[in-house]
Amino acid sequence: MNFLNNSDKHLMSVLPDIIFKNLNKKAVSFKFIGGGSYGRVYKTTLSDGEVIAIKGYKLQGMQQEEAYQLGVLAENTSVEMPKVLFTYEDDNTEILGMTFVEGQNVLNPMFLLKSKSQALPLFLNKVTAETLFFTMFLPFLSARLSLDGWRGFCDMLLPFL
Repeated sequence: MNFLNNSDKHLMSVLPDIIFKNLNKKAVSFKFIGGGSYGRVYKTTLSDGEVIAIKGYKLQGMQQEEAYQLGVLAENTSVEMPKVLFTYEDDNTEILGMTFVEGQNVLNPMFLLKSKSQALPLFLNKVTAETLFFTMFLPFLSARLSLDGWRGFCDMLLPFL
């Protein structure tokens, strides 16, 4: 796993071209709205007035994992979730472009669950299992498993947890 350059200076120099190549629209403005251990998030206004969220990652391979997790959340919630517009990666940069959903924090999924009684245990089992194995075994497996291989490994073990 490689560390990436997600500094404001680097991202502001590459994001306009990445957005144009992926959406065929110009970025008019960027507003930093948050960040943490995985990267930096910008609220971005495009030339046609559309507002999107752009996330620049610190670690290689994380944008594909988050795109997958957004899909899991979308399947288990009645709340509007961001939709993945594009992913981008090169040797120095990994970007996730998604729809901007005002007031939603996808880092706090407990408030996004469906009100069905069975949704909570199923969702928590999936998220807990993937998080547990990702955290515990990543140092041992990261050199041997691709992201899809890692998901398959977690899916295989989930019924036994």
